[in-house]
Amino acid sequence: MARGMGGLMARDEAADAVGKPVAAESKEAATQVTFHMPFTVTVLNGQSLAVPIVDKQVPGELVSLYQPETHARHPLAALKLTNDTDSGLPPGVLTLYERLDNETDYVGDAQLATLPVGEARMLAFALDQKVLIDREDKAETRISKATLANGIFKASIVDERTTIYTIKGATKEDRRVVIEHPRSAGWELTTPDSKGVEMTDTAFRIPFDVKAGATIKQTVTTQWPRDEELRLVDLDLDLILAYASNDGLTPAQQRAFARMGEMKRDTETLDRQIQTESNARDRVFEEQERIRENIKAVPDGSDIQRRYLRSMDELENQAEAHKRAIDRLEQQRVNERQRLADYVAGLQL
Repeated sequence: MARGMGGLMARDEAADAVGKPVAAESKEAATQVTFHMPFTVTVLNGQSLAVPIVDKQVPGELVSLYQPETHARHPLAALKLTNDTDSGLPPGVLTLYERLDNETDYVGDAQLATLPVGEARMLAFALDQKVLIDREDKAETRISKATLANGIFKASIVDERTTIYTIKGATKEDRRVVIEHPRSAGWELTTPDSKGVEMTDTAFRIPFDVKAGATIKQTVTTQWPRDEELRLVDLDLDLILAYASNDGLTPAQQRAFARMGEMKRDTETLDRQIQTESNARDRVFEEQERIRENIKAVPDGSDIQRRYLRSMDELENQAEAHKRAIDRLEQQRVNERQRLADYVAGLQL
């Protein structure tokens, strides 16, 4: 080893190790792996030194890793590396080669984070342009059970998202394609079977085997089952109308939501009318303020002052008319809201 390194001099205690592997002692910390060599070396001025710290075979599998946020249609060529050694592997840059029948080809570099014992990492090193993936997304909400009683809407709801992946494989090579399908808290994978599926914090990793020249379609479905309990008087109009046409409810429940929608629409119409009257009154107040400033600037008892004062009287009458309209509309709104509250309080469906 000393001759091979161009004159590298090693201490006597390493002499017995020349010609055979020397295992480094490793130690795992929370964020790193450190290695301690059992011997010391001396490097001459101007020389460089490479010391192997791990010399073991670990299982690796070539896959095509589809990450839609990285590329919408092509997966990444990646190596799935599993650490089945007895020590953690340190972070660094991996240079990857593929051994063929008569030659070894360089295929790319990959960044490796610290790899603890027993864990696996996906190491992407290139874009796999021989594989093409398209996707179609669908979503629906189903209600399996619902009640309307004492002003409360209770429902067992299932939100379902379905994605159909169309995978066109490489022309002359088989591929194992791993789809990273988005994963959210509370959502469960229902299709395909979860056997063989890995999970990260943000994705399900779902493997599919694609034969050379083949095109396959695969459906991935996730669901979020939950129970909801809502006060009927607090529901907005859009949600009420959505429930009025939801096939998961009984016809009587749908009719009840349709009736609530009519009442809610009447209330919102009154809201808009009140806002219109309030805006008009605000414009009157602004005009009154402008005229007050003008009155200060003209002589007392002048014709222009008397004209401004007449305008102030007219504006005051307009302000009073708007106030009466607002008071009337607000009372109607109170009545409509009470009518809705009385209606939902009496429902037993």
